Amino acid sequence: MGVPSDTTYHMISSDEGRFVINPAYETKHAFRTGSIRNSSFTKPYMHNGVFNTMDEVIEFYNAGGGNGKGLIIENQTLSSDSLKLTVLEKKQLITFIQSLDEMVPNQFPPMNLPKSKNKLLNNRKIGGEY
Repeated sequence: MGVPSDTTYHMISSDEGRFVINPAYETKHAFRTGSIRNSSFTKPYMHNGVFNTMDEVIEFYNAGGGNGKGLIIENQTLSSDSLKLTVLEKKQLITFIQSLDEMVPNQFPPMNLPKSKNKLLNNRKIGGEY
């Protein structure tokens, strides 16, 4: 989708994403899509923390992602057309995203992952790799 290196939109982030692990044209600048659950507590946003507010994220997508902001991303699948969201629709979208926040105490990750008969899986990192 072409996440910029900063909010001036002069250039795309240098982070090549999944391409580093899987060097295919389609994976260049591709990133795992995280959950929006508890996003009120996880700012800054995007893989490089370029956006400080959910309003900035919504505006980025509303503008058509990186291509919509004038960055050249040949393999972007997101339409570069504006979503043409109204001010009310943007507010409603943020309200919906915030409704997915959970007010439960922080839970610590497990100390160990379950053992597997497949020895390769026993070397997994807690939290995963992507």
